[in-house]
Amino acid sequence: MLDAMLDSFYSAMENEGVKAVNIIISASSWPHDGNGNFTTLKLAETYNRNFVKRVNGGGGTPKRSDVPIEGFIFAIIDENMKQSGVEQHWGIFNPSMQPNYNIF
Repeated sequence: MLDAMLDSFYSAMENEGVKAVNIIISASSWPHDGNGNFTTLKLAETYNRNFVKRVNGGGGTPKRSDVPIEGFIFAIIDENMKQSGVEQHWGIFNPSMQPNYNIF
């Protein structure tokens, strides 16, 4: 799905006459708690591990196979001062710096 989203953006920009656009994914992640079965440690671990593998894999998308995908995970640390629910649970680490899960 990530490749399809990036390639659709590349195509949209080309339709507007922009041929060389660089994309950096500024924040991608999955919360590990706060919304029942949709936000579990296992889902967060799987999503973030696959995102890291995809970005570190060095390959591009089908449309731009020579352009590596760049991106960042949101967030490193859970934010326990945020509103209760999903918003507090995006971090790979809890506020005590203990890992919630392993992405490597």
